[in-house]
Amino acid sequence: MPFAQELFEYSKEWVSKGIISENQRIEILNENYTQKHISRRLIPILSVLGVAMVVLGTISVISANWDTIPSLIKLISGIVLMVFFYSTGYILRFRSRQLLKTGNGLILAGSGMFFANTVLIGQQYNLSDNSLLGFWLTFFVTFLLTYFLMSRTFGFVSAVLLITIFIISTQQENSILPVEEELLVFVILGLSVWLLIISIINRLINFSYLSLPFETIGGVSLYFSIFFLGFLRHFDIEETLSTINLLLFLLLPAFIFTLLLASSINKKKYHLLNRINPPELSCAYLTTYSILILLLIFTALVGGFSWLHNDITAVIFTISYWLFFIMLCAVTIWIGLLTDRGLWINGPLIFIGIFVLTRYFDLFSRYDQTGLLFMGAGILFLVLAFVLERTRKIIEKKYHEN
Repeated sequence: MPFAQELFEYSKEWVSKGIISENQRIEILNENYTQKHISRRLIPILSVLGVAMVVLGTISVISANWDTIPSLIKLISGIVLMVFFYSTGYILRFRSRQLLKTGNGLILAGSGMFFANTVLIGQQYNLSDNSLLGFWLTFFVTFLLTYFLMSRTFGFVSAVLLITIFIISTQQENSILPVEEELLVFVILGLSVWLLIISIINRLINFSYLSLPFETIGGVSLYFSIFFLGFLRHFDIEETLSTINLLLFLLLPAFIFTLLLASSINKKKYHLLNRINPPELSCAYLTTYSILILLLIFTALVGGFSWLHNDITAVIFTISYWLFFIMLCAVTIWIGLLTDRGLWINGPLIFIGIFVLTRYFDLFSRYDQTGLLFMGAGILFLVLAFVLERTRKIIEKKYHEN
């Protein structure tokens, strides 16, 4: 529901309950909060788009004139631009009019130039694996800036960089964590859970504001990983994950969530987890931790033992991942209702809709009547839209009534 419509509807309830008067409601609606609400979201979006275009444009110019620009000029230009972005962003954010979003955008551009300079130095001086080193250094810089600036934008970039780094590192020839391409989905699933662990740690150390980027990227990556594993019957796994990969990406996160589960059961008031998990949420979090533990252990079995794979078990694995997918969607909606977070309700409902549509095309794509196939898909779209919106309304109504 748009913000203006939500404010209009909820303000009626506030008047009926005596929280505010009708005149106060009119004054609130006349304040034009919608414009302020939109501007808060628009500024970081514009900043990130501006950063991406500036950094990509700079790299494109240097690449197009690579042979004609002297090496020293390329290096000096990159360093000057990096210092300019960092210093200008710092001035706007801290010294000028405290333009937080624009300042953060320029500092992010400085981090992009930092990465470009690292790669440039590696190429000019023939350093091996310089791109991966550049990713690592850029990740540590952005991760530290996430907490120094208390910026969610940097948190999102850090989370994406972490997944990217491990994907690249596992695909290199002399990697200490080699993973076959067909097994990458298991690594991404494990990395997604690690991001959720970082999100929980942020809440434990009183950085709850910075939990959102890591739980969002981690949650979306986890959903897509399980969604993709639901097609397991379409490919054969001949290789398996190495012992160190199983431990690092799957079993160690499962152990950490086991500790979290045990700690959540602990009813002592002084315990840290009981401070961040209110009593009304304890059952939902216990269920979530249990599902994640089972998912990680099950995935370790699937990805670590090739002899388990045959035509019969492939069907069992596929159905199991479907069930995990649906259970995670259900528990996420549950937490979204308890915490009144619309994204946690709408997101899983959208994923369920995508799940149903893909199953439809998966089952009927072999039929020759393409027109009928798309007609059926169109009808399914409309039915899904109606069912999802109706379901969301019913869930929200019952929750607010109770």
